[in-house]
Amino acid sequence: MLTSAKDFPHRWRCPGRHFLHHSYCVITNFNYGPRTSAQNCAWIYNEDAQSRPWHHPILLLNGLVSCQLNYELVTESFVINALLNWHHDCGTLLQVPHSAVNQAERWHGAVNAQNLAMAGTGQPACNHACNLCTKLVYDCDQNLIKAYRSVVTNGISMGHPCCAVHNFKEPLMRNNHVFCVQHAHLQGKCAVGTCEAPIEPNFQTCTIPSHRNAEARYFERGKALFQLQE
Repeated sequence: MLTSAKDFPHRWRCPGRHFLHHSYCVITNFNYGPRTSAQNCAWIYNEDAQSRPWHHPILLLNGLVSCQLNYELVTESFVINALLNWHHDCGTLLQVPHSAVNQAERWHGAVNAQNLAMAGTGQPACNHACNLCTKLVYDCDQNLIKAYRSVVTNGISMGHPCCAVHNFKEPLMRNNHVFCVQHAHLQGKCAVGTCEAPIEPNFQTCTIPSHRNAEARYFERGKALFQLQE
């Protein structure tokens, strides 16, 4: 069990034959991570590393090993660093399967458990309220009638990928999937209501004009897909 920051591994194994030093993961996660994508983090690192003597590929007995980063390595370091810090703060032991098919499967259970634990009151500042982040509204008798709290987002999206079946909680196998495993049989069917007609290539609806118009309105207004059922 990790009891202090000194107990953190100095080097972490990532996909392929790469090892990342703990100091790199901390710098990337806290300096680059909040402001840019994993791909851009890798680009910044590689641009700066070009003048370093260790930047060139290393010749091993079984081939060349590149010292360049990519978005997969950056994402992997972010996940490992976040999980280690979370378990360090909770005083628990991070355990992941050794025989996982791939890295995504290896970390999936641990990441999901952390997300569930952080939901709602699991966040340290859940009950925080101050004059800077909370706006209180009073009536003419100085009775509190409303309270507005600020929300910080990345400006791109709100929410999370979920099954297209409304209010269904089972997670998607991949973020680009439309349905979960239980509703995978709906893939390829028209997205409007209970229509069973197959979709056309490059569309989420069938050839019925009213359904095709509903899909066009959806993309124009940017509304949620389940509102097509109206």
